[in-house]
Amino acid sequence: TTGGCICSEGWTFANCSIDIDECRIPGSVCPNANEVCRNTNGGYQCNCKTGYVRSSNGTCTLSDCNHILTDSSGIIQTPIYPSDVAD
Repeated sequence: TTGGCICSEGWTFANCSIDIDECRIPGSVCPNANEVCRNTNGGYQCNCKTGYVRSSNGTCTLSDCNHILTDSSGIIQTPIYPSDVAD
């Protein structure tokens, strides 16, 4: 409640027009050490860090991809682009 309004979760200010950046709140909102917080309008998402994938138990584990890229230029293609590969 701010200024007489009851804001929806994730919002604040007199007219509930300011998004709360949950990622900046002390103490991580993402419990897994291999996650990064991404603020969204009215909430947040916990995404796996680069090189990690979400496992069936919900944690982020190292990807089993054993490919090492050594060229300084080129094209990387994937059949699932542009979908989120961390899901």
